[in-house]
Amino acid sequence: MALPRSLLPALYSLASLISAAGAAAAPPPGNAILLEPVRIELAAGEARNVEIDLGGALEPGFLYKAELPSTEISRDAVTMGFMVPGEPGSSAPLEGERVALARRGSSLGLRVLAGRCCGGTVRRKVELLPPPGSRTAKGPVWPVHLPVEIVVNPDSGACRRDWMSPLRGLVWGLLLVFAVGLKEQSHFLSRKELARRLEALRLDEMGDVRKWKTDLLALVEQELTPWRRTWNWLRSNPLVIGLPGRSYYETVELHLQPGKRFPRSRLILCPERELHRRVEKHPERGEGRLFASAWKGLSLFTVPLRGRVGPFLLDRPGDLPRKILWLRGDERLLRVREEGEDASEWRRQRL
Repeated sequence: MALPRSLLPALYSLASLISAAGAAAAPPPGNAILLEPVRIELAAGEARNVEIDLGGALEPGFLYKAELPSTEISRDAVTMGFMVPGEPGSSAPLEGERVALARRGSSLGLRVLAGRCCGGTVRRKVELLPPPGSRTAKGPVWPVHLPVEIVVNPDSGACRRDWMSPLRGLVWGLLLVFAVGLKEQSHFLSRKELARRLEALRLDEMGDVRKWKTDLLALVEQELTPWRRTWNWLRSNPLVIGLPGRSYYETVELHLQPGKRFPRSRLILCPERELHRRVEKHPERGEGRLFASAWKGLSLFTVPLRGRVGPFLLDRPGDLPRKILWLRGDERLLRVREEGEDASEWRRQRL
């Protein structure tokens, strides 16, 4: 019996539906059942727990092992692991659980963590494997593949905070090291020690400066005020002092006067960090001048000009070399007799 020609399109449509249903029930190439992708959306720097109902994809009576492919775990990546739904630890940070167990009627718990600096769509796949050799009356039990699509909304502020935090720590650490170096490499003169050291110079071959002892200390304190010393330190560039191998040694140039002219003596702060090193390289810069430096606590140095240091004569025998000389603790400066000054007048003017 021939079918009416008007029924043929309907029969073709029915055959197509039956064929499509059979294809959906059958495993895809590779002998695995492919499920519809699960979409998870979250913001960068956040974590999200998801419970997935596998429905009737798993065969009843079989315990499946769920596995995740190995991926690199980093703070800037999207990381996915398993969790047990409802357990207290499910809200704890992800620790990379890569294997879980699942059976029909139970949900599969996933925990997704997005790094602070990531964004976009990341695709992962969960493989649910039945026990090897599992079969039913209908045939073998096939593995189940569950695609997971993770959509991360980028957060530039969180990313900036993430990399700024260690950067701030590095900057503060460098500043701390610099501050410690600045303190350890800044050396200042002791005003009392400097006054005692100048007193020991005697400044005359026939007397000492005990008469001017009080004036010596007053002179040092008058010139080395906290404000002048701070300004001089700032002029020497503290940004360099805190660096390795760079130190600041407070140095003053001593303009001392003999006899009754002693009250006219002056001390002048030198702004150079290590003046003694410069004088060592260029002795002409220190010729005939007397300096006190915080080098090794307190040290006096000069470059004698034909044996003279200002209005004094350095009490050393022989010809003195044209180079920097460090004065010993028992060193003294001799007053030079001026031309036309008789011996009796010179003795009356001694200190």
